[in-house]
Amino acid sequence: MAPIAQAEEIFHEALRLAKDADRNAWLAQRCGDRADLLEEVTALLEAHDAMAAFTEPAAPRSAPTIPHDQFGAYRLVSLLGRGGMSAVYLAERVDGRFDKQVAVKVMAAYLSGEEFLRKWSAEAQFLASLQHPNIPTLLDSGVSSSGHPYLVVDYVKGEPLDQYCDQRKLGIEARLRLFLQVCQAVEYAHRALILHRDLKPSNILVTADGVVKLLDFGTASQMAEGSHVTVTRARMLTPRYASPEQLRGERPGVTGDVFSLGVILYELLTGAWPFGDPNSVLSELRRATGNATPTAPSSAITEEAPAQRSLAPNRLKSLLAGDLSAILMKALENDPAARYATVAEFAADITRFLEGRPVEAHPQTLLYRTGKFLKRHWLVVAAAAVFVIGLSTATLLALHQAQVARAEARKAEAEAKKSESVTNFLRSMLSSAIRSGGADVTVLQMLNASEPTIEQSWKGDALAEATLRVSLGTSYVTLSQPDRAKLQLERALTLFQSLGRSADAADTLYVLGVNAQGHVGSATAAVDYYQRALELFQRAGKDASPLRVFRTKAFLAGVLYSGFYRLDEADALLDQALDMATHDSRIPRSELPFAWTHKGQILMEQARFDEAEAFFRQVIATDVHVADAWTGLARSRFLRQDFRAAADFARQNREVMVNYAKEHLADSAEAEVEYARYQAESGHAAEAVSQIQAALPSIKRVYITGYQRGYYLQAAARVFNKAARFDEGAKLAREALLALHEAEVPERLPIAAASNEDLGSALFGLKRYREAVPCLEQALKVDRQLGPAYTHIADGVQAVLDQARKRSGR
Repeated sequence: MAPIAQAEEIFHEALRLAKDADRNAWLAQRCGDRADLLEEVTALLEAHDAMAAFTEPAAPRSAPTIPHDQFGAYRLVSLLGRGGMSAVYLAERVDGRFDKQVAVKVMAAYLSGEEFLRKWSAEAQFLASLQHPNIPTLLDSGVSSSGHPYLVVDYVKGEPLDQYCDQRKLGIEARLRLFLQVCQAVEYAHRALILHRDLKPSNILVTADGVVKLLDFGTASQMAEGSHVTVTRARMLTPRYASPEQLRGERPGVTGDVFSLGVILYELLTGAWPFGDPNSVLSELRRATGNATPTAPSSAITEEAPAQRSLAPNRLKSLLAGDLSAILMKALENDPAARYATVAEFAADITRFLEGRPVEAHPQTLLYRTGKFLKRHWLVVAAAAVFVIGLSTATLLALHQAQVARAEARKAEAEAKKSESVTNFLRSMLSSAIRSGGADVTVLQMLNASEPTIEQSWKGDALAEATLRVSLGTSYVTLSQPDRAKLQLERALTLFQSLGRSADAADTLYVLGVNAQGHVGSATAAVDYYQRALELFQRAGKDASPLRVFRTKAFLAGVLYSGFYRLDEADALLDQALDMATHDSRIPRSELPFAWTHKGQILMEQARFDEAEAFFRQVIATDVHVADAWTGLARSRFLRQDFRAAADFARQNREVMVNYAKEHLADSAEAEVEYARYQAESGHAAEAVSQIQAALPSIKRVYITGYQRGYYLQAAARVFNKAARFDEGAKLAREALLALHEAEVPERLPIAAASNEDLGSALFGLKRYREAVPCLEQALKVDRQLGPAYTHIADGVQAVLDQARKRSGR
């Protein structure tokens, strides 16, 4: 006999034992030396005993008589549905004030004990606060004259979720999108600290307009309540959709609702219950003990399911065998800690599936890891792929040219060899890294392991070695490994120069400039690299890529403006770059927003605010996700003393970034800091401090040193000063100045002046006037030199400086 069948047989025999029998002794004898069998049967019996008090009573066979008493302002009209302990009625308003139909849930009179009514009243008050488009509004509650506790809610005319889907033969995607509405409602309730605790299809109606309505919060509980749960409340759950811990009568939690949602979705997609026969007591006990494993969704599809989902059987099976299976199995884990921690996480994975992105729940097979690896590190892999594709394109072009001249043929042959070699190398590097590293392989580990391979494999083939080193160095740049990047790029540069390949050498210098500017934080080094790159591009002539020349000029303009405040030189370079883009179709229009943003920033610094804002708006009209354009608008308004508008632009940037860059927390944190900066300026300093405190840890993790670290620390210092928290303001201002000093940022830059102003203002607030004076003097000196755009700022610094001098006796 199979172990499961044997355990079930012994379990039922044990239930028939006389009450005074020694069950433990009988079990020991019956199971013999089978310890595993004894453990299985014992667990089932313990679960049976624990659940005995929590079994939902059978529903009455006949429909209850409609009570004649009044329920608040309403009178019951007809029965809508019933359970073992309650009935739901359609009711009408009878006080004559206006006509309205509602749903009234009437509980059994025997529940109206003092403790129940106390909790009932408190929870009804809490539930009345729920205002969500997928949750009917709770209108009233109380106890009727005959002792029936009741709830009054908006009447929803709709069909249960499962019936709605089946009758319309909705496909998988349509069902998932309806289910996401359910998730939104449950997640909203959870955020309000309310657990539903009885989620099931009959409590989820869909209106004729396709809007989901989540009903029956009468069994809900507040998450903040104690661990005590009454038997009365526990009996309200529906075992078919209850989690194992609910069946055991344990304290409810968020993951209990996640489990119930998992059962609902499983049935919605397969037509079957996840655990076999829903009417089997043994199945229910196995779930309570945590020993029940859901059937794989693709194996549980009912005969009717494909037709009801408008799919061929094989197609439905295929859909339910991949990511959807992983999502369902994670939601239905026996261990609450192994499920989705929140309904939001559950919904997020469903959304990823609908968008064709990798889901978090997917089993980590080699094939899936490879796919996720490529998508997770798209920038590095895309750079390598674009590089290989570029080589392949160059090969085809060169082969065509080879038909024209022998010299071009030799060049084509070299390019073809290089393309094939590099392609094979990259494929080998990716596949071997994933196989050896498993689920935890990182791009950095992969690249580090590949360095000695280049040393050993490519000596004697200078062109291929240089090309690979550029690819490796570029990858290190994207991974914020500036020292490794510089080492590989400098070696590639030497090789390209020895081969007389000016265009390739210029490309390498461009990447070195990006590395120096973005990660090393050295504007001086970046300018040197960019200028050398432009010289080599000029020497390369027609071999130089117009797109790379455009980018180099735009990047150089940016660093000349932000790192040295050399506005005229930066402006001239931008004009050259934009003129190139106008006359050369090989420069994509998608490249222009970057140059337009720099142009706007320069015009803003020249106090040409209207022209600057026109460029920023042009950028946003082209691509709403360019954060620098939004922050440019905000800063322009700040310099014009329009703080409310500045805060509004920064708020819009934050909203765009939070939605667009969900997986890039640093982008969201930066937008949060920018918003906080102008919130504080517009009089909302306390709120701004909270925003800064939430965002600053991410900023510090991303920017260990350099200009960007100084920039965001200065913003934080300003916010704390505005909130009169001067100790913290002084500390952050000093950190900002240190970061700027380490990045060799000249004192004549606006950011340096602002940091000195913040330190001086903080010291002034701390009544350390003598220390404040030199900081404010330095800030004022720079602000006066910066010109008309900074007149208002300089006047403000002057006023504080005068007070500091007066109070310090200077």
